[in-house]
Amino acid sequence: MRGLLALLWRHRARVALGLLALLVVDGLQMVSPLLVRHAIDGLVAGADGAWLPALGLAAVGLAVLAGRYWWRVLVMGAARLVRFRLRSRLHRRLVALPPRWHAGHPAGDHLTRASSDVDAVANACGLGLIAAFDASMMTAMTVGAMLWLDPRLTLLALMPLLPLGGAVWWIGRAVHR
Repeated sequence: MRGLLALLWRHRARVALGLLALLVVDGLQMVSPLLVRHAIDGLVAGADGAWLPALGLAAVGLAVLAGRYWWRVLVMGAARLVRFRLRSRLHRRLVALPPRWHAGHPAGDHLTRASSDVDAVANACGLGLIAAFDASMMTAMTVGAMLWLDPRLTLLALMPLLPLGGAVWWIGRAVHR
């Protein structure tokens, strides 16, 4: 993990802005159900301004669209730059090796390292970072929103997670034995 963070450190401003855009998108996605609730409540009550939440929902949708575009451009752009840097380093290393070394190692091995291995590291820097950040932020925001709406119901809904976590840990240990 430390190696991936070191690769991304050079592009920290781009990654930070991308993660900030992702955080804004996550927050906006938490607002959408509330706007739908207000729209439905307004329609049921027959209020004149029932279309306002629908307009707000459309605005949130456009903001989410823009935010998704920017976090993809920024974070995946940083991953692309990491991929380029890794391939350049690998190329410099391979060119510096003596011809005798190249004669003893098939060219397919070099191509595999230059393509799939470097791509895997770049994907971990891009998609892996996004998935980890998004999952942790959405979990925190969702549980926070649930607690805000109804703390007692939230605790009841989360109680099954304790034995589930223990079961996953126990089964994981059994599988790895």
